[in-house]
Amino acid sequence: MDLNQSVSAVQQIIEYNFTDSTFLKDALCAPGSFFPITSRHGREANERLAVIGDIALKLTLAEPCCLKCSNGPVPGTYDILRQSVESNKNLTAVGLRAGLDTHVSRSQSQVNIGCKAMATAIEAIFGAVYLDSHSTEAVRAVMRTLNMIT
Repeated sequence: MDLNQSVSAVQQIIEYNFTDSTFLKDALCAPGSFFPITSRHGREANERLAVIGDIALKLTLAEPCCLKCSNGPVPGTYDILRQSVESNKNLTAVGLRAGLDTHVSRSQSQVNIGCKAMATAIEAIFGAVYLDSHSTEAVRAVMRTLNMIT
């Protein structure tokens, strides 16, 4: 499957259509991958998007906790939610369950994508959604589509 086919498939899986598909292409191209680099951001674009995705996930999870409570979130509520949603183990499971692993590039010597690479790719996809949409609502919608939150 080529990169453009993977972009189309991932957009269907996450139920989000990118205005600028370069963000998603960058998210799917792990360092050392066999997909050609089409990025404006270089070979580390996947990892850079993962940093943004990690922050977007935190913000998306924190917003409802902070907005629903007049005196701030109930102590520990946000931390428990964040830890369960953002762990590499959970992000990897989410990616595998959704079939996203078949669309994330890997080096030519890899048969399967590793746990860390899968978690990074999922974070990168969320970073791509956030940068494309400028919205935590879009991130939240994708989280719901992937059954990460209710």
